[in-house]
Amino acid sequence: MNARDVITVAAAIATVVNGVAVAVGIPFLIMQGQAASKNLEQAARGLRQTAVFSLRTHLTDINQILIADERLRQKFNLEAHEVLAYMILNDFETLWTYHEEGLLPEAFWNSKVNLIRHTLRYEWIKALWQRDAQRTPGRAYQHEFVNFIDGLLAEEKPRSSFATSSHN
Repeated sequence: MNARDVITVAAAIATVVNGVAVAVGIPFLIMQGQAASKNLEQAARGLRQTAVFSLRTHLTDINQILIADERLRQKFNLEAHEVLAYMILNDFETLWTYHEEGLLPEAFWNSKVNLIRHTLRYEWIKALWQRDAQRTPGRAYQHEFVNFIDGLLAEEKPRSSFATSSHN
């Protein structure tokens, strides 16, 4: 075998080795890309969750101050029960946002939907929701959450006279 034959065989072996390396490397690169994509999605979800939690914490703090300070409530023309209703509705919007982001198990969310339906039957909460709808188009809530609550209210069946009496 002369030098030219050795170079030809070596080149053929190198080509095969290169082909195997590429064949093995491509799936590995694909797996790395998929893992990076998942990590990016998880990081984005974590940021959204943190932002929602932070906003809701601030709203809760503000509402707690309003409940405790009667003079401040009077400046905003709010009664204590209205502030409480806002706190409840803000909590429901938080749960709804977590559900929309896929952060809640479906069974847990379904149980919360039942709680929301039940809570919306209280006249003082329903009255506040409807008053805000007339006074402030779009309200301070996310548009899709407003549609969700309005949809639940539209589904509501009329209650008997006993259920709508002072037993709320």
